[in-house]
Amino acid sequence: MEFRIAQTSLSQNLVKPLDPRRLSGQVCLFSMDHRVQAVLDLLGESLSSTPSVKELADAVNLSPSHLRRLFKAETGTPLNQYVKSLRLEKSKELMEQTFLNMKQIMFAVGVKDKSQFARDFKRNTGFTPTQYTARYRSTENLKTNILSHK
Repeated sequence: MEFRIAQTSLSQNLVKPLDPRRLSGQVCLFSMDHRVQAVLDLLGESLSSTPSVKELADAVNLSPSHLRRLFKAETGTPLNQYVKSLRLEKSKELMEQTFLNMKQIMFAVGVKDKSQFARDFKRNTGFTPTQYTARYRSTENLKTNILSHK
């Protein structure tokens, strides 16, 4: 039976069966290839200075194409898509927990192209980064005002 990783958080990898009709709802933990785990660890250390695929492949003694194949086979997600999703999640976290401006957030997560970041962010959340920040902060202000008047 083949398994795929469902990334539920940055620190927890869960595996779900590929055929949901056969084992619907069952989840189990497993040990993935040590090279893929090393790449995940490297990516988790610092998003602002994400190494290239070649650098990651060299770190685990694989060719870049073999690393991409192995990573997708083990996680079910292409390597570049995984990095992009990590950056988007970290940027949402920074928008929610800090008052950094967009340029500072982009620098912190290692994004260089503002327009591409905005497109990816909107595709992922349904909001532009500015709309998301304004919406989240207005919701937080409302919660704070309600709690302070009790």
